[in-house]
Amino acid sequence: MEESKRKFIVNEALSYFLKYGVKSFTMDDIAEKLCVSKKTLYALFTNKETLLFETVDELWKNFLVEVQVINEVEELNPLQKIIKIYTFSIRTIKSIDPVFIQSLQKYQNKVMKSFLSNREHFSKGIIKPLLIEAQEKGFIEANLDIDFFIEVNFENVDKRIWYEKIISQHSETEIVNYLITYRLKGIATNPNLVLLTTF
Repeated sequence: MEESKRKFIVNEALSYFLKYGVKSFTMDDIAEKLCVSKKTLYALFTNKETLLFETVDELWKNFLVEVQVINEVEELNPLQKIIKIYTFSIRTIKSIDPVFIQSLQKYQNKVMKSFLSNREHFSKGIIKPLLIEAQEKGFIEANLDIDFFIEVNFENVDKRIWYEKIISQHSETEIVNYLITYRLKGIATNPNLVLLTTF
């Protein structure tokens, strides 16, 4: 019972943090919005940072579950999987107000460190293995420095979308093509390897 209530609060608080930002939305606000007593809220979460830490963790867990689903599609080659994963990633990034991330950077160092750690896992634990697989199968150039390629092309995609106003100026398909697909085409041994019938 306690665990289900905890999960409910985490999921609901996440939606409010994403909507209103971190600093302006207090524990009192959360208790009021969720119709939960302050006593219950503080019994489950020592303070707002604890709750925020769990909400960001939940955000990443939900994201990685969907990424894993894409990763397990056998009909896609590694390069196509990367495009699909980044398409989903960009949709997720679009749904998060940059104010939320700015709040983490400014007021929540511990939580931001966790966010950055998860982002690094996404890059090194998900995208890099797919590029290695593509290289082993001869889909991309054999002499490609994968770590450097990721660093130059794929790091800080989220920041570019949030802070360079790309979302408001270009369609999702354009963003995926220019940030991901065309870069993969540049290293593919056959450009057709990165073709997808749908996004």
